[in-house]
Amino acid sequence: MLQSVLYTKQTEGENMAEIFVKMVQEEVDQVWSSEVKEMILTEEDKTNFEKAAECWICKKPFEDGEKKVRDHCHFSGKFRVTINATCFSENRNIFQLFFIMHLDMIHIYL
Repeated sequence: MLQSVLYTKQTEGENMAEIFVKMVQEEVDQVWSSEVKEMILTEEDKTNFEKAAECWICKKPFEDGEKKVRDHCHFSGKFRVTINATCFSENRNIFQLFFIMHLDMIHIYL
C-alpha cells in the first residue's frame, strides 16, 4: 500500500511549487535515512518470481542458469519485480516516488 502525503493550500499567497519541492525533499531524506526493511514475499510473489521469463528492466530473457534477483522496496519491504544481476547492480539506488499536484493540493505517494 502506498503512503500518501497530502497538503492543501492554506492561503492564496502560498507558493505551491516551493512547498512541493520541500515536501519531496523531506520524503527523499526520510527514504535515504531509513533502515532497509526485510523483503516481504507472499505466495503470489514467490510464484511470480519463479515464473518470470525475462528481466523487468531490460526485457532480456533469463538464460539457463542465470541468477534471478528479487527487487524490493527498501522502505516498505514489498517485493516489486524480478530482474537479472546486471540490472540489479546498475539500478540499486533507484526508488519510486509518485506525485500529483493540482492547483491548490499536493499528493505524494511512496
